[in-house]
Amino acid sequence: MKTNMLFLIIITGIFVGCSDDEGLVPSNIDRDRYNVADFSTQEEMDIRNSFYDKTGCYIVFNDSLAKREAITPAGVYTFVDTLDLNYAASYRTEHKFYYTLLPTVDERRVAADFLANEVLPRLDTVFYPYAFFMVDSLRISRHMQDGSMITMKPEETMGSWVCYSVTVVAYDGFGMDVEGRKAQIREIQKGILINTYDTKLDSLDYLDFLSIAEPYRNIEETWWEEGETQEEWSFERGFLYGVWATQSYRLWNNDVAAYIWEIFSMTKDEFDKKYEEWPIILERRDAMVAILEKKNVSVY
Repeated sequence: MKTNMLFLIIITGIFVGCSDDEGLVPSNIDRDRYNVADFSTQEEMDIRNSFYDKTGCYIVFNDSLAKREAITPAGVYTFVDTLDLNYAASYRTEHKFYYTLLPTVDERRVAADFLANEVLPRLDTVFYPYAFFMVDSLRISRHMQDGSMITMKPEETMGSWVCYSVTVVAYDGFGMDVEGRKAQIREIQKGILINTYDTKLDSLDYLDFLSIAEPYRNIEETWWEEGETQEEWSFERGFLYGVWATQSYRLWNNDVAAYIWEIFSMTKDEFDKKYEEWPIILERRDAMVAILEKKNVSVY
């Protein structure tokens, strides 16, 4: 009986201690790391706020985002939250990123205006990220899996790359002529689309493109018997062997990726010249362009 009475007193005390009469008080210490001024001047924050008002996306110019304090038994420590471009929710990518920051606030203003006014209007908002990390230049060594083969690609200059936490965009446009500026815009589009084409859209969206080469997707390769290279054999059937993949180049997602990569890597005339011997490739290019334009992506 004494044990039961003691148990009742303890339970009663718990409910009294958690009474609704004691309202919860918010700490107000949680902050959006992409929208704080810890590493920005007021002038830069004006640029960042204006960009958000125009696009609905945050923009940062520094890989150091925010400061926070942590209280430990040993004292209070200040930590800096920095961008981890290989971070993902349940895994880590293994790409190697090399970038330089835009050095002045004037250059950051020009770059932000370029992204907001010239690049993003050429993409549907479905492809917009939560936040952009705007840099001066960007080089990436991509960690790629192609069938059973895992490789590190050589370093290459990129206009953009979509990471889990942020989309990196390189301006790299100071002193460019008109044609160079157009090429940079398309490089940025390429980096965004190549990382989102299979998450923002699915295979059914690409049906008009995929169906053209469907009769050849699963047939046995016979290029060695016909005295051809594997590239020639694939081109004749509408597949861009080696552009995005080699072992698994006929899988629908790698097939789509290869065309997006090539379309945005050159002008229409350059594409026509490069693949003029293979009408099926030009036909599939036109189908892909029509699909992207239907999704409010400006290609040419």
